[in-house]
Amino acid sequence: MPNSHKRNLGELIAKYKLHPNLRDLYVEGPRDQYFFSNYAGASGLNRVAVYPIGEFDIDPVPVAEGGGGHSGRLLTLAFGLDAALGNNSYGARCLIDRDFFGLLFPAPPSTHLFMTDYGCLESYALTIQSMNDLWSMYFLKNTSEEEIDSVITVANSVFLLRATKFMLDHSTPWLKNYSGELGFENQVVTFDEGQFIQKLIARSAGSLSIESFNAMKAQLTPQLQGDRRLFVHGHDLIKILAWLGREKNASHHLCNEEPLKGALLVSIDRGAIQGEPLFTALELWAT
Repeated sequence: MPNSHKRNLGELIAKYKLHPNLRDLYVEGPRDQYFFSNYAGASGLNRVAVYPIGEFDIDPVPVAEGGGGHSGRLLTLAFGLDAALGNNSYGARCLIDRDFFGLLFPAPPSTHLFMTDYGCLESYALTIQSMNDLWSMYFLKNTSEEEIDSVITVANSVFLLRATKFMLDHSTPWLKNYSGELGFENQVVTFDEGQFIQKLIARSAGSLSIESFNAMKAQLTPQLQGDRRLFVHGHDLIKILAWLGREKNASHHLCNEEPLKGALLVSIDRGAIQGEPLFTALELWAT
């Protein structure tokens, strides 16, 4: 009978007290695990072992504090390692998507934490080369710079609406299916933001109003400055690309979100990301 025991925070702290020379990287999920395992292997970072946080018994930092889910569990682990091991411990690091950190919250002050340079890991694929590779070799379809630009624009719009809802009422359920608000014409993806907001408010049970939502959105909009890849949520990017694949008559199974996420991560150019701050820090820590 397989051992179903999941190690907890105390057991992991003990592990790194006993084995400080390990280089264990904890990530959000299996796709991230495969990506960073492959990156470490290709980069000669042979000491690095990568683990998805879902394999461990760790409670998440609350959603209201920028946590929740696997990201929250990684924050709990990072903060626990900080408290127990101090600033000169190198045995483990936790990696989370930047998401709203730097926009709605300050970056967490943790020695044991890495964050993506952009909103999510998938944002590293938002280059002309990577997008061309994804469309030509995965979807077997053509794309254009105009189309790629419109995908990022829509992802930025949805990110802003996520941030707005979070600031007003993080407990209101998010609209996971908004394909009815997406459109595609003349190689441009469009998004009916007004219709989306109306649907979101309708399901909020009175906690949101059009006036408060638009006021908060206007307050946050000027903060979305700089590289547009900062303001992309990974789930939204995958949903938009999957929807666009169906619109362009790509094979149905290729538009399934799980394999698409894997293909998107595979399309990231290792040479192009090696100079990014996250990967520079990762290599310094691993060696």
